[in-house]
Amino acid sequence: MEEIRTQLYGMPLKVYFYDGPKILQDIKEFKPDLLNILTNIEGKLTTHRCLEPSNKELLSALKNETSQKIDNFYSDLSFFVGSFDSNLLLHLDITTHKGSIHVSQENWARFRKDIERISSKHQLYLLTQDLSKLEAKFKKDKELFEGKENKDLIKELEQKKLKYNDTEIRVKALIDSLKDSLKPSNNHITKTVNPGGLAEREIILDELKFATKNRSEFDVQKYNNKGSSFNKEANHIASLIHDQYEMSTILKNISGRVISKPSYKVTLKVDELKSKILQYKDNYIDDIQLINNRKLGIARLKNFLSSTEKTLSLISQVIDKGCQISKVISFKPQEKLQDRVSVSPHDIFDTGNDIAVYGGAGVGKTTTLKAYADILSECDSKNLIYIPLNRLVDEFKRFYNEVTDKKILKKDLLVKIILLSKGIQPTNEMVEDANNFLSGKLVIILDGLDEVYNAIPDIIPAISEFKLKKPMSQLIISSRDCVSYLSDIDFLGITLLPFTEQQLDKFIQGWFKKDEAKATQLIDSIKQRDLFEYIKTPLLATITCSLVQKGVDAPSSENEIYSERLNLLTGEYDLHKNIERQKQKGELLRKCAMKIAFKMHNKGIRSELKENIKSALISNLADIYSAELLDNCVEELINPCDILTLDPITKKYSFGHFRFQEHLASAELSSNRGIDLVELVTIDWWRGALSLYAQDNDISYLIEDVYKHYGNVSRALITLNSMVNSSPQRKQRGLRMLLKEYKNSDLMDDLFTDVDYGYEHEAYFG
Repeated sequence: MEEIRTQLYGMPLKVYFYDGPKILQDIKEFKPDLLNILTNIEGKLTTHRCLEPSNKELLSALKNETSQKIDNFYSDLSFFVGSFDSNLLLHLDITTHKGSIHVSQENWARFRKDIERISSKHQLYLLTQDLSKLEAKFKKDKELFEGKENKDLIKELEQKKLKYNDTEIRVKALIDSLKDSLKPSNNHITKTVNPGGLAEREIILDELKFATKNRSEFDVQKYNNKGSSFNKEANHIASLIHDQYEMSTILKNISGRVISKPSYKVTLKVDELKSKILQYKDNYIDDIQLINNRKLGIARLKNFLSSTEKTLSLISQVIDKGCQISKVISFKPQEKLQDRVSVSPHDIFDTGNDIAVYGGAGVGKTTTLKAYADILSECDSKNLIYIPLNRLVDEFKRFYNEVTDKKILKKDLLVKIILLSKGIQPTNEMVEDANNFLSGKLVIILDGLDEVYNAIPDIIPAISEFKLKKPMSQLIISSRDCVSYLSDIDFLGITLLPFTEQQLDKFIQGWFKKDEAKATQLIDSIKQRDLFEYIKTPLLATITCSLVQKGVDAPSSENEIYSERLNLLTGEYDLHKNIERQKQKGELLRKCAMKIAFKMHNKGIRSELKENIKSALISNLADIYSAELLDNCVEELINPCDILTLDPITKKYSFGHFRFQEHLASAELSSNRGIDLVELVTIDWWRGALSLYAQDNDISYLIEDVYKHYGNVSRALITLNSMVNSSPQRKQRGLRMLLKEYKNSDLMDDLFTDVDYGYEHEAYFG
């Protein structure tokens, strides 16, 4: 090349050298299968393509046609462990409750594990006694409880109680019969008994009721001298009440001698626990101030992350209702206050800690991870494995169906997922080779955990297992924050936060850098119409700016933003430009898009082959439209509408950003009342679409239907809360009250179905 380079100057055509790097780049782009032949397992796993992410509009907007970094526009976050957000830590009031607690035998293993974990991780032993002494005492109490003498007493107690309860039922029935005999409709009584006699009988009846209600001693001879049948019956009842009173005395005596089922009586050092948490809180606040002032370097940032993980994991552990320690400590955070840490997520990743990136739809999770992956690949591609999880759902399902022994499938599951994501069949040989390579120092990025969880629920324990076996690797995962499995992920989480008003203004000014007047007009419109809550994520801000740039007025809700975008893409934008590129009506194209999105969402996928999309649409609408017309609609949704976009890796089509699919699916829920939402509210996958549905539809009926169908609202509570929060502001208070009533009904149901196995006499006589 060096020898002939000078000879190429002055040639009629410009000549380029087609050498190794360029050839490899083209193989990656145009013939990736060839890499399986040319590269070893390391090369196959670490091949990273700098693809445009599905939310390319957002990335483009953030860069804003300049060399500015994403971080310059967007870097605020908070930290997260289990179910506890660091946002609550800064504004936390702690209340402790002194005294002993009783831990049942069933809960002891979990309690012991919690105590040992806190002792090991936080150098804090919470018990006033040794675990061994508590267990020795429990063993002794249990032997007494299970002894023959105690068992005989329990048996005798049960027999006496049966007799007592039988007498109680008889007394109630006899009193009711006497009461009926005094009714005015009883002609025989009114004719034979004078008013004074009736009044006397009423007094007798009241005395019997009082004695029964209070289980008091009663004079058996009180009515012996009264000869009427009424008085004889009253005397019989009085005799039974007397017997009942004597039996209750015997029962109390036996109950007092019965040894109750033993439990572990423990006393916790609540003041030391509170002091430790407050110390962690103060350290956290000090470090946050340094971070926000840009005074905490990477080395200290790494220590800060480890400390924060310890702090949040401790609080997350002790507030868990399944943890017995939660009985002696309570937290009251001021949730309206916002903890915003101004640090780049990329700096957090650079520390080498395992990180889970959380956030709502459109806050920039994929953009953040994809940009970081591109940066790492430029430095040393051997260090990085990037996996967009949504792209391998179908591949995994095929692999899953081919495996006969499902138990074997769970072994090295994450390794098999990594292989599948790179187009490699996870044979035993390949899994072994991959395991050897993955034991080294690697950064593994798993983007979109929430999008594959329903199809691969075992992925959560697989991540934990992988990390135990390969501690040198760094795992970075992303997920939406409104999922039910958050507490199962052990990593320190960072939650990408929506824009503040100042950040949104900066974003808009960056977008309209060449048109300051339009930027100012949009910022003023957002403030005057109180639209900030609808436009505060990067995705929605991007769409809004794009719409305004095309001449659309600022929309008023998230759903309206997506609807306006859909309208523009299905013809209205062309009308603005006075051109006509599509043959089908925009209304029909939108209807087809909704049907396709719903079908895909119902299958739990976000991409599909074109022929499958067409087949599903035709089967759904064949009774109204011809197959040829629907075929043309799919083609136009691809081009010129650009609603369905091709993924160059899987060769499948999707709606781009997952939020657009959720919007179209929610639109189908709104227009098609034949769909039963009760079945959907228990599925994490549907939460985003249902929240969008709630923006434009009343959901009070749904709360009632869920309760009627399942007998409770607990299994759908996360989704219902999300839907209430997405409802129009004026409806939220009433919906929260309604949901609270049904939650209280759940608690009452639980209360009345609880079984009491104690033998204290108050349970029967008090």
